[in-house]
Order: sequence, then structure tokens, then C-alpha cells
Amino acid sequence: MESGQEFDLRFEKDKAYLSETKSLHFQNVVGLPDFVISFPEPATWRLRVLSHDRPSGSIYVEMVKCRKGRFDFSPEQSSDEDLDQVRKIHLNKLDRNGFLQTFDSNYEAAEYHHPEKQKSCEKTYPNYPYYRPTVRPVFDSFTIPIKKLTFREGGVTFSRKISGIQQQIEFFIPNPVLKREFNAVKNYFINVLQTRKIQVNAEVEILEDRVTKQSATSPEIERITEDTLRRVNEQLVEGIINPRGEIDSGHVLLKLEELISTVTGEETDTGIFYEEPQELLEDVIRKVETKHQNHLGYLSRKHLHNVTQLRFVLKPFSYVFLLESRLFYHLIWETHNTEEATYIWRMSKDSNEVEQHMMRVEGIISTIKANRKSDYIRSAPDGFNRVIHDYSDPVAGFKKWKTEIEETLRSK
Repeated sequence: MESGQEFDLRFEKDKAYLSETKSLHFQNVVGLPDFVISFPEPATWRLRVLSHDRPSGSIYVEMVKCRKGRFDFSPEQSSDEDLDQVRKIHLNKLDRNGFLQTFDSNYEAAEYHHPEKQKSCEKTYPNYPYYRPTVRPVFDSFTIPIKKLTFREGGVTFSRKISGIQQQIEFFIPNPVLKREFNAVKNYFINVLQTRKIQVNAEVEILEDRVTKQSATSPEIERITEDTLRRVNEQLVEGIINPRGEIDSGHVLLKLEELISTVTGEETDTGIFYEEPQELLEDVIRKVETKHQNHLGYLSRKHLHNVTQLRFVLKPFSYVFLLESRLFYHLIWETHNTEEATYIWRMSKDSNEVEQHMMRVEGIISTIKANRKSDYIRSAPDGFNRVIHDYSDPVAGFKKWKTEIEETLRSK
């Protein structure tokens, strides 16, 4: 039955009739006063549907008008198949005067007084309110785009208007593996779950037009496990190593948070899956094959993590480390997998000037990336050196490279 639809309910003795052949016992008409066990004379109430919960066979109604007597049902109501499936009726509002006019043949509305003000010799009725508010559940199923979800600690939230309720309701779908940081990688969840939307089954409880309870479930959210997060992480790493399309970034040298924000296109103040830059480096080395695995491991162990963060460069994906010798700092640029030499710049050993050194090297790398590498190398600037990789023998090539790096540091 649709919200707003009206129908007649006829009371005869201890039965409530929906048609000539369909009736309910009083115990299935929720909201009648407790003392009512039978109507002394037939009465017919016109009721309006507020909502219909088909799975449970319950309808929630309010009174429209009441009449004494036995009236025939309309042909439309007699043939209404929805009414045949009704198993319980919930009265949201019980009009006292209307009820008493149809229940008590001696009652007249104009003569009715509140029981507390009646004389002891007068007939009294139990002191019940004008209506007994009953909880009205509302069920709804719909889809929500993953883009409109907000990830929280332990679940996701979203706001929506539910059918029949003219207000925004915030729902929370729990899942203990989820974190707020995942807002930055929604696209990766879309790829892993292979859907842009989730199916939601929502339930809301209404009491006197107030939402008293709401809950929601989603099979897609329930499917997110630690394995799902692992696959999302793998896609993020792949997006970092091989970014698709043009990536707009105001910097060439990126800190961890800047790298994630640039790759995902979402602002974030966290590394999501990584708390420290070296954790990302180690994970990338482990997951993505590279000719420079040993080289990167060596530089990562030597990097001055207590002085500055490891920096990342996109296209080609690479790293800038800070190492030190006795008299100088050295910024070292090493690519993840391209056959590019290791670039080394010598700097003054002053921790207060490290950021300035980074900015200068950022400009140099930007120039090199703009196909002006040969010009820069030919200029042989002071404090610059290169170490060439030897790929003919991986073990011997790494040892040779390591020796040259250490000699470069010692000689400067």
C-alpha cells in the first residue's frame, strides 16, 4: 500500500475487518487502549496509510474519521491484494473523541470530560493520552556512489533523504578495517571493488516525526577486508611508479604527503598506508622489480632521516637522499628503474640550509627533466658528480657503484 492511501477498518466484536473475508484479532491492532477487548456495536474507521513494511506485513496508519455502524467495503478495497497480506496494523494517532463515539453508544463528544475532573458518580474511562505514539519503522534500499562516501575510523558515513522522511539522515556503515585516510584513495576502492556504487539497505525508526534510530548495511562495504586493502595499496604503488596521464604538481621534489596528494588528486595530511617515506621506499622495492634494489637499499640506510625527509620525484619515479661526509652534505638522486646515472651534489654541512639545498637541486632536476641533461652535464658545475651504473654483472656492478659512491664522499 502506498503512503497516503485511505481504507476502511470495520470493528465487530473482537475482530477488525479489512474486507468481508479478511480480518485481524484486536491483538494485531497496535494502539488500541488496553481495556478494549471487544466492540459492543459495529463501527467503521477511515484510516490513512503512513508506511507499509511488506516483509513483515505491517502497515502504519493514522485515523481520518470514525462512524458508528456496519458499512460495506468499496469494490476497490475488497479487491486490494495488498490488504490481504496485512498481518498487523499500527495506529500512530488515536483520536479520543472519535474512538469513544464509536466504542461507547452512551458517549457524546460534547459531554466528555477529562477523568480527573469528573465526579466520582460519573462514568469514567482509563486515563490514556489522546494518542499512543508508536515507533514506525521505515525500510529503504538504494545505491550511493563511492565518491559520496566519507571514510571514518571503523566505517563509512553518508547523508540521504529516505522515502517518506523529508529530512537528511546521516548513516554509518561499520567496517573495522576502514580509516579516515582512505578518503584520498576512493578511486582505488572503485577499481578493486569493480563498482562505482554500493548497494545500501537502510532502516529508520520514527517516533512522532522524530528519527530515533537509523542503521544501514552494504554488501560491498562488508566485502572490504585486509586483503582488499592490500590490493588497494598495490594499485596505489602502481599509480606512483607509473602515473597515468599528466600530473599537476607545483614541485618536482615531493614529500610523502605531497606525493600521495599529487598521485591521487586528493589533499591528504597522511601517507595513508605509510607513516614514514622510507616505508614506502621499502614497499616499492619489495613489490616492483628494479635494477637498483641494492643501490636504493644502501642509500636509504645512509639517508639522514633525522635531518630531512626522503624526497620523491615523479616521471621517472626516483628518490633524493641526503648523505653526509666529514665536511659536507650530499644530495643524491637515484631513479627507481631507469638506466640513469646516480647524480650527486655537494652542499655545505649546515642543517639550517638543507631546505635551500633541496630547492636548488629541485630546479636542476626540473631542468634535466626538460631534456636539457646534456647541457647541464657539459657545464660541469662545481660540486656536481655522477656515478655510472654497470648492469653487465648485477653483483659486481653494485660493488663497483658502491665503491665509487664512497670514494666520491671521501674525496669531498
